[in-house]
Amino acid sequence: MVDLHQQEPGLPNGHPWLALSRWGMAWRVGIGALCVGMLGSLLLALTGFGVTAPGVIFAGQPALLFGVLPAAIFGGLAAVLGPWLRRYYPFSQALIFGFLGVAACTVILVVLDVADQLSSTGCLPEDGCARMGFGSSFLVIMFAGLPLALMAGVGLALAIQVAGVAGRAASSVGSCSGSGRSS
Repeated sequence: MVDLHQQEPGLPNGHPWLALSRWGMAWRVGIGALCVGMLGSLLLALTGFGVTAPGVIFAGQPALLFGVLPAAIFGGLAAVLGPWLRRYYPFSQALIFGFLGVAACTVILVVLDVADQLSSTGCLPEDGCARMGFGSSFLVIMFAGLPLALMAGVGLALAIQVAGVAGRAASSVGSCSGSGRSS
């Protein structure tokens, strides 16, 4: 059977996400990823609520670091890769973007780790300072990789969904404004 109305995979024609600029995609994904990251930090902090042990690290500055820095990275990544990702279905966009978000965070963390290793003057054991070495960035990504992928993917999916809902609401308001008149 031949499909007379062929359409490439992806969002339907006229979806508001398709009309957004790079900047429009970037800030929407950044805000969506920020919300997801801060919600995740809040849930992790609530697991240690009432515990006085110093092991509860997801309350305070680490929560802001986990929420704000990756959100900015994901917003920049959406500005670069957003137009390319538009041709896929939203679920596929979220999966691809999640993996690319973890890869971008890994590259940035490895570059920072290498710069730290090159800039250090050395550490003698009697000084009391211990360095983890080059593998510390991979250790961090091993534990934070899945949460970062979820943060990036869900942030993008949330941005696409909100853009679609806002676009439908704006078009329904515009189409209803002149329907009650009689000529």
